[in-house]
Amino acid sequence: MKTRRRRNPCPSLSTPGAEARKRAAAVLEVIGGLSSPSVAAEAAGMSLPRYYALEKKALEGLVSACAPGVRGRQASPVREAEALRERVKGLEREAARNLALLRAAAARAICAAGLNPIFGIHHQNSTNPFPLADDIMEPYRPLVDFYAKQILAADINDINPAAKQMISAFLWADLRFGEETTPFYAAIERLAFSLVTSFKLKKPQIEIAGLQLSKNDAA
Repeated sequence: MKTRRRRNPCPSLSTPGAEARKRAAAVLEVIGGLSSPSVAAEAAGMSLPRYYALEKKALEGLVSACAPGVRGRQASPVREAEALRERVKGLEREAARNLALLRAAAARAICAAGLNPIFGIHHQNSTNPFPLADDIMEPYRPLVDFYAKQILAADINDINPAAKQMISAFLWADLRFGEETTPFYAAIERLAFSLVTSFKLKKPQIEIAGLQLSKNDAA
């Protein structure tokens, strides 16, 4: 009966070689006061400056190995990327929600001004019943983006009711017509009525309010 020859197991990649063990012994003898750096460098077959660099590296590894391990689930690039993706999805949902609120405010202003929202200027789509609302909401899109930016600046990870209120705060934002301050819902109505005036006079009389920012807000 033939006996199979037992193969030698592959050496572990983490097992130090004879040279590494020799150098480690030299460093430990110096640390323990049994030898001097010059003798250790000669025994390890290296120059004295190179030995000092080796000793520094060895001590750093020793201290790192003796450090207490951190308990619990550790953060990883994959988990952090997934968390960021979820945060972006949440912000996108809130941005879409706020654009819907902005569009509804625009449609309400158009009806208050006596215009028919189905007749758009730049927006025309057979499946869109409010193209004119899409027209007059465009100047105020940056307002929604500005309030979404505040969420990012505040580093809010959870889109909770407080965060939703912060994003939708544009509905109560104070806007400026020159020296005059007016809330957003009144400003968008004023835009709709100025559009009526433009049609009547057959020349542009559009009134668009501005958002006055502080230096910190604009940063």
